[in-house]
Amino acid sequence: MNTFSELQDTKQTIKLTLWLRAHQPGLAQVVVECNDTSTEFTVLSDSFYHANVPVDKPIRLNLKVLNNIDLEILDFKIDGREVSSSYEFGTDDWGFQIDEPYYQWLHQADGQGWLLNPKN
Repeated sequence: MNTFSELQDTKQTIKLTLWLRAHQPGLAQVVVECNDTSTEFTVLSDSFYHANVPVDKPIRLNLKVLNNIDLEILDFKIDGREVSSSYEFGTDDWGFQIDEPYYQWLHQADGQGWLLNPKN
């Protein structure tokens, strides 16, 4: 049996995608923290990272290279929309954070004002 949200085809999560490239021959060991989940993986030459975040939650994303291999973010998308194109950050940490749900942030970032006015 489907819930009301499933019947209405309402998305419960949004997809984050990072495309990464290691600049040196070798394997970049990377840890990605997305909200409360941590994932460690190896970037061979070009690799990608996917995560699903609840549509009504803030997004906190942090990427750290564990060995001294320079890394480049080729593309960063949230729910299919480009957030940041190519960004080379070497071996430092890289992070992205918004303190409200993505679509509320996007609506305001696009200069359209508040989508939903929060009540304090």
